[in-house]
Amino acid sequence: MDQILHRIYEIEEAAEAIRTGAEDQKKLRAEQMKQRTADFDARLASETASRIEALQAEVTARNETALREQREHTDAVIASMRAEFDRSHEDVAGRLFAQLIAPEESRS
Repeated sequence: MDQILHRIYEIEEAAEAIRTGAEDQKKLRAEQMKQRTADFDARLASETASRIEALQAEVTARNETALREQREHTDAVIASMRAEFDRSHEDVAGRLFAQLIAPEESRS
């Protein structure tokens, strides 16, 4: 009987050791998974920040190009209007003056 009790005690000790080992393994795996998750999150955040920065640079470059093109177009239109004014302002002013000083009947 003592042998049976001793054997049951040994089995219980072995079972407890296995249970403790399994819990330790479970804790270790949980910590490893926690670390992997943290590493993944950090890598993902870094990649996302890099991608956002690249997209912002791309958008900024496009906007600057569009703005430069718009300025060039506006400058060209203003230059054209100035040239037209320089060419014809005396003629237009002369016609307006002539209309202002013309007799009333000829204006109608």
